[in-house]
Amino acid sequence: MHRRSVLAALGLSLSAGCSGPLGALGVETERGGPTVTSDPVPDALRAAVDVAVTAGGNRRPVVVTVAVTNDTAETQSYRFGGAAPWSALDAQRGPNGANAVLAPGGRASEYAPDNAGRCARATGHVRIPGESVVRDLAPGSTLTGRYALLAPHDATDCLPAGTYRWRANTYLGNADWGFTLRLPD
Repeated sequence: MHRRSVLAALGLSLSAGCSGPLGALGVETERGGPTVTSDPVPDALRAAVDVAVTAGGNRRPVVVTVAVTNDTAETQSYRFGGAAPWSALDAQRGPNGANAVLAPGGRASEYAPDNAGRCARATGHVRIPGESVVRDLAPGSTLTGRYALLAPHDATDCLPAGTYRWRANTYLGNADWGFTLRLPD
């Protein structure tokens, strides 16, 4: 099955090169911004799944973009959780037990910079509808979602540098799939 990348079509990259502070996280870096690595997509999914990350700044959070493309020759029905195309919002692990959350859409009402303006924190619990969503995608069509990377609302500090992992054991109805995001030192 041919997998085509939608990153170029979306104008996104896996590493957002940046020098200086990542204002939303309070992380200084000289080597570049956050990076993301996704698991191999099982052929059984009948789709290409791409994940990209762009650095935050100017009191905005890092943004994670998930794109699912029907790379078959026929229209396919895909089952997602309540926030298509990605619904596993809480990181399963982070550095030193830190947690991170992805807020669908990343609207300004869902996060607030801390009082020093150094990182973005959720303003409350990030919730999505509990019911699944089915979307039909024509051949070559892509469903894209943007998610703000935030410290949980009850966190006492900004997100520390390190590796965070998101995983869904029933992604698109039948696969164990996920991605890892690295925040630089």
